[in-house]
Amino acid sequence: MVTIEVFAEGFWALFLLGVATLFVGLIVLIVAAGARRSVRRDIRVALKPAPTKIRSADKTAAFAITINGLKTSLATVERERDEARASVLVLERELAAATKRLDEASAQLEPLRVTPGPVNPASRPKPVVPQAVTSAPPPAPVIVTRTTNTNTGVRGEDFVEQTWTENEDKELLRSYLRSRNVAGVAVELRIDQLQVAARLVRLLLEPDGDVHDPTAENWGKNYAAAQTRTLLAMWTAGDDLATIAAELGRDQLGIGWKLLDHASGPIELAPADISKIAKFTTFGRT
Repeated sequence: MVTIEVFAEGFWALFLLGVATLFVGLIVLIVAAGARRSVRRDIRVALKPAPTKIRSADKTAAFAITINGLKTSLATVERERDEARASVLVLERELAAATKRLDEASAQLEPLRVTPGPVNPASRPKPVVPQAVTSAPPPAPVIVTRTTNTNTGVRGEDFVEQTWTENEDKELLRSYLRSRNVAGVAVELRIDQLQVAARLVRLLLEPDGDVHDPTAENWGKNYAAAQTRTLLAMWTAGDDLATIAAELGRDQLGIGWKLLDHASGPIELAPADISKIAKFTTFGRT
């Protein structure tokens, strides 16, 4: 009986020892598992990308660089714009200076006018008549200004308008349409410039009464640049020759001549108008 009791006590002791050992081992396993999870967490933290705050800072820096680049480009564009404006101002000053010099040069010029000689029908071209003996060509006329002495003794003050036929008026207008210059017409038609200018004024500018007045205050004087501008402005505004002549102290012939020769071409004339103008203009008609 004693042996059985001793054996029973030993069995229970071993059993309890085994249970205790299992319990301790379980605790050790739990602790080890927790340690492994902690290590894995630390590894994930170590391998985790840079914090969001750092990435935002990088984006801010890149944006700042872009803004600075745009500011630099804008400054360059503004500088080029200022340089262009400066160039335009320089060109405007040069243009103003050139215009002033041109006006001063224009003031020194006076339109050429001629003193007519006696009206000589033989000086005009004659129609060709079939005959055995042909006549010699007419002599070339002397082209002079309105105040120049000629061998005939006639001066601009003594000017008398010659008479014109309808066909002569048409040829005169065609010649002026080609040259837009009184002197050029006079050379082409072999007629004194004063007669050419007077007839063109009659045909194109609708003067009032006698166009020639050597008693005008500024008759025969050069035009200043300001007077030329005033003349053109008044003509463009619709003033007639008599009004412009009274304003500038000149005769209608001088005002009309200046308009006929001006480079801006203020006198309107088209080929289709020639026949109508020549037909309905009767002053000075033979």
